[in-house]
Amino acid sequence: MRYRVAIIFSIFLIGASSFAPAVRAQSSYADSDVPLILPRAIWENAPSVDGLLDWMPEDKGAQTFQDDNPNSNGAIPDYAPVERVVIHDTGCSLASARCNSDTVDPISVIQSIYRDHAKNRGWGDMGYHYIVDRKGNIYEGRFGGNGTRGAHVYDSKNCRNFNVGTVGVVVLGNYTNSQPPQAATTALAKLVGWLSAANGLDPADTQKTAPVWANPKNGGGKCDTNYGGFTQNYTGPVLVGHNDVELNNSDPGILDIAKLRAQAKNWKEKYADYLYQAKNDKMVVKIDGGVIKKIADEIAVLNAEDQVKVQKINDNQIALFPEANQTMLADGTLVKSRTRNEIYVLEAGKRRHISSARLFKKLGYSLANVKVLSDRELLGYAKGDTIVYSDGSLLASEKDGKVYLIKNSEKRYIISSAVFRNNKFKEKDIIKVPEIDLEAYPSGGIVGNLSEGATVSLSHKASAPNYAIMDGGKKLIPSWEMFDRWKFVRAKIKVISKKDFDLYPDKGELLLPDSTLIYEDGKPERYLVYKGKRYWISNYEAFLALGLNKQKAAAISAKEMAKYQSGKAIASADDWRAILAGKQPTGIAVVSSAPTVQPTQTPQASQQSSADPSGKSIKIGLFSVAASESVSVTADGPFTVKMGKTGEQKTYAGGETAALNWQIAGDTEFTAQNNGTIFTVSSFHFYNWNKTIDFNTFLGNLLLVYSPKSKKVWMVNALPFEEYLQGLGEALNTDPSEYRKAFSIASRSYALFHLQNGGKYGKDEVYHLNNTSSDQVYRGYAWGAYAPNLVLTTRETAGEVLKYNGKVARAVYSSDSGGTTKNACALWGREFCGADYGYLAGGVKDPEGTVRRDAASLKASHGVGMSATGARRLAELGKTYKEILAYYYKDVAVEKVY
Repeated sequence: MRYRVAIIFSIFLIGASSFAPAVRAQSSYADSDVPLILPRAIWENAPSVDGLLDWMPEDKGAQTFQDDNPNSNGAIPDYAPVERVVIHDTGCSLASARCNSDTVDPISVIQSIYRDHAKNRGWGDMGYHYIVDRKGNIYEGRFGGNGTRGAHVYDSKNCRNFNVGTVGVVVLGNYTNSQPPQAATTALAKLVGWLSAANGLDPADTQKTAPVWANPKNGGGKCDTNYGGFTQNYTGPVLVGHNDVELNNSDPGILDIAKLRAQAKNWKEKYADYLYQAKNDKMVVKIDGGVIKKIADEIAVLNAEDQVKVQKINDNQIALFPEANQTMLADGTLVKSRTRNEIYVLEAGKRRHISSARLFKKLGYSLANVKVLSDRELLGYAKGDTIVYSDGSLLASEKDGKVYLIKNSEKRYIISSAVFRNNKFKEKDIIKVPEIDLEAYPSGGIVGNLSEGATVSLSHKASAPNYAIMDGGKKLIPSWEMFDRWKFVRAKIKVISKKDFDLYPDKGELLLPDSTLIYEDGKPERYLVYKGKRYWISNYEAFLALGLNKQKAAAISAKEMAKYQSGKAIASADDWRAILAGKQPTGIAVVSSAPTVQPTQTPQASQQSSADPSGKSIKIGLFSVAASESVSVTADGPFTVKMGKTGEQKTYAGGETAALNWQIAGDTEFTAQNNGTIFTVSSFHFYNWNKTIDFNTFLGNLLLVYSPKSKKVWMVNALPFEEYLQGLGEALNTDPSEYRKAFSIASRSYALFHLQNGGKYGKDEVYHLNNTSSDQVYRGYAWGAYAPNLVLTTRETAGEVLKYNGKVARAVYSSDSGGTTKNACALWGREFCGADYGYLAGGVKDPEGTVRRDAASLKASHGVGMSATGARRLAELGKTYKEILAYYYKDVAVEKVY
């Protein structure tokens, strides 16, 4: 349902300033038995929670707001029809006086949960859809309205994600030993009954069969949450406790779900016939099947029997649901969410945020024309670029009259009226704006007497440093080679005064011109440069499509390479064209840019050639295939294929594909003719979470070989040991530096231990380790651009391992110990009980403040050795990587062995 906007202009101008009415202990409206759902603004009302929302769902079925289809690439859907309601308690410590207290402010408890879910757990929002306090107040939780995906329950045993297609309701408190207060259970029954009526559910049904979003299992038997589908069915109650769908979970204690089902059923039958009218609107609607259906324009046109069914409820409660069969709004329509202050204009099916009130008025818009949509309806429009003053705009501050030029979405101060005239600016084009509008633009330097691209110096001496006037400031030209690359002219260098020189802010060092092809000396990856970023060309086909030549790439040092931030990868020529047009490519998203490495901190390994410092090679089992199954391999350079059964040998040019099967070819070797050649196994796929990148590219050589031990045909990647470590995908690019170092050394020790002992599965297996989480998740060559910080850390720690009793330690590690590390001997027995495994005795408690993972992740983690969650916390507390390793592995020593 859409309403006319009623907001104060000053609120739109200065941003969110939520008003929170006093909370009443009332589960229903004063004049109706419909459950009263308090709006999110009740608790999202303080500076400590303002701005925490970091996850916005997308409605893939926005054309109809029904039949919400998941993404075609198998990524989890943000909306789905509601099939079940899942009840939780907060599980607070019963030892705490705050836990089941009726005097503690529930708003503060909800805000605490929100901070934990949104930031500590990284979910971006409150995990629950609704919260019920002990006095019976019901609060709106997760942003997005009815049907949005939650973050409250995952069945890791069966790889079923019950966050899709369920409503998560939490009762504040811990009910391990007692029932919630009567006010809370009454409110629960009403809420479940009302949601059941609105979504066409029977809360008393205990045998409902419905599809469940499920993930496949990877080679290690763990749930692969990268992708999935509605591939499983679940038969069970409509109303369940958390412990009903995830066994062995204590949540929600002894809360009487069976009794709740019966009560909710009674309420649902009563609500089933109700019609609704928002208190600020005349339209009468029915909420059924998860959508709003218009019944009449006003009550008066209804017959007497239907008039008595009409219940007046708050706008926010109706707006939880989208209108049925709602068509997309026309381009140019102004819209906003009912719960947020940002105003958008619709263009080509996308919503574009209007950045300021003055710009809103300048564009000729009126607040009277802004339509308020339900969150669900607004999110049906994909987010487009923010509307700001266009480049070339002249903005003058109402505060001090200073005039700025908008350039590259930054503001540049025009230093004088003479400069204003010399640039042929016109006073009639100046737009006076509030200071707050100018504050939205970062400073981009100045518009001065010197033109963009001019070269200047403080001295006539040839050895004096030269600078280029660029981007509103001055950039140091680091060498004459760089000077020539930019095609500057020596005779045009202008000597200026120190006073004029100091007017221009320092913009750092001049980097290579846009579109320069570069690579790090001794490394195979090629990048294109644009506006100070390097864009990795992720596949050979894109390289060819762009008409590039490897031999014309500029070789730069590791130190120089670190000056360029990592942009998204170029997976096609269209991606590069999008970058040049200022749009987002569809290639690989790099989590963050690589850090700048200062000269005194440049890791020695970064300056070496492609020769591996370990001098060792390792074989990694990538995947197994049927003997008759064909595999397809290509590369970005020439490679040789030698087939063992026939003895035939054939050389392929870069870009050509070799397709064969083991049954015909026998054991086959794919050997690169040049160092740094990148193989792509196009018949194999190992996607990231949203399938924007396929980790199926590899350095080194490939082997298609039969294993008499496992009786399978394996594709094996044989490559230098340190190159393998750089392809491990078990940490985050954004992890603290000292944790990354600790992880790098632990993973190197684990791999070297098995390499020295002939492989984890014995010397008669055809590989040393496989690429799944049962060993170490290896993602190959593409991981280097996806997680550059991890690669840099691996190089920084090259050769460092853990030793115990003078031997390389088998440094197993886990994602989360659950609080205290486990004893390897007690868990796994056998060789872990020997004297050489004393460092895995367990009993190490994670540090105070460690953020636990969810229950599903805890179940999937063995908990032996270093706990990733605890190690990250130690890094946050300022511990070094050696201190972190010593904390979790008792009596070990860090030693550089090569």
